Amino acid sequence: MDRMVCRTEVVDGLLTKICWRCAPPNAAPPTTPPSGGRAVLYLHGFPDLSIVPSSGAFASRFSRKLCEAVLSRQAVDGGAVLFACFNASGLPGSDSVVPFKDKLLSREVEEVVTVAQWLRGPGAGAREVHVVGISTGAILAACVRDRPEITSVATIAGLLDVVSGADLDFDVEQRAAFDSLGYCMKEFWVPDIPAPVSPPRARLQLHPTRRFTVLEPCDSEPAAPVPAIFLGTWSPLPPESTKSQTSTKVALQLGRQYYDDMRALPLLRAVQEGFAPLLVVHGDADRAVPVQCGHALHEAAREPKRLEVVRKANHLFTSTAHMKKVSGVVSDWVAHHWRLELLESGQVQEPKPTKKKSVHKNQNK
Repeated sequence: MDRMVCRTEVVDGLLTKICWRCAPPNAAPPTTPPSGGRAVLYLHGFPDLSIVPSSGAFASRFSRKLCEAVLSRQAVDGGAVLFACFNASGLPGSDSVVPFKDKLLSREVEEVVTVAQWLRGPGAGAREVHVVGISTGAILAACVRDRPEITSVATIAGLLDVVSGADLDFDVEQRAAFDSLGYCMKEFWVPDIPAPVSPPRARLQLHPTRRFTVLEPCDSEPAAPVPAIFLGTWSPLPPESTKSQTSTKVALQLGRQYYDDMRALPLLRAVQEGFAPLLVVHGDADRAVPVQCGHALHEAAREPKRLEVVRKANHLFTSTAHMKKVSGVVSDWVAHHWRLELLESGQVQEPKPTKKKSVHKNQNK
């Protein structure tokens, strides 16, 4: 039976993970992925991440299930299949150059292209790169539809109007903080830290308007804004994952430039001018990004495109049935366009229709 091999490395400052299937299970796993096939590049939402930096494990159930669905198609379709994901800049494992407070979605659009180029190059040797994004990751995916490195795009719980989308990501109080302070505090689950990052000496204070605990420095010098707020801990990974992996909920300083930059993203132009096939997936019970946003994205995009509405599914498709449905739709989509490319290049041939043998009645009865 085949097994999955995963490798993590840093690509241009971004913590990146690639997975592929190999066989037989008793052999030493290869250190490099098979080349010449298709790669699926998953883009996480915000605030979220794809990879736990300390362990290399998937940080969410969605990315893991999508990986399993994508790689399972290899046995059916043949050819090398890779699954890749990365933590966007400013997030744990990808924050050596850009801190969280300086994040920009336009920078993350270029990061998608950078990783796609790496997947096509000697690093992974993929022939195609199919981008799949959820929520804010869907915004990034739509923005790269017009890039030549991208073979196809699938948006999950995405939208067209980035101006209203920015208001979905930030509430009234956070937007007011942008205006008055130039930053807001954005809640985020930081993995694998037993306590929040804080100054050597700190005191706990109750935030005056939001119900969480603020860590502030207690030095005699005027206090600079502290980038982390402790909110609690949880175990976000599914039961089959390592139980010892936990996350700490914090609120991090995020500058206003993120909000302004998001509102200016050229998403509409990309979906109207891009030629990469576009799949739009949305749950009709999504309360975070209503299903009408998915319809608007699909209607505005040029052909080729397809809309898939999953009945009763919420924003993150947390139901097992809905997760299986969306991962199946995406993996089928990628496999379909992989086969089209092989047909166009002449590497495979359409099976010839079999002729039905005519049945002749015995005339000598």
